[in-house]
Amino acid sequence: MRVLPNPLEIYLSGNQGNNGWYTGPVTVTVSDKDAESIWYDLGEGKKEYTKPFQVQHGETELVVSSDDGYGYKKEEICYISIDAVAPSIKVS
Repeated sequence: MRVLPNPLEIYLSGNQGNNGWYTGPVTVTVSDKDAESIWYDLGEGKKEYTKPFQVQHGETELVVSSDDGYGYKKEEICYISIDAVAPSIKVS
């Protein structure tokens, strides 16, 4: 396996609960030192990545791609699960 010196990386930050789920909004930061252009898609079409953004709720497939301007393209997929509604228990 070849390890790229400057990989396309996705960083997620937020309050993490159990089993990989987050309990509130998640901030997404993308890094690729070789990229001339970076795009992301949350299932609503490609958007250009210019700064960190937030995912608010639900289960989301995030696809991030980059291009170094010389035809070398990278793609990473990340799954984000957010449940910001606390469970309620009623006892009678």
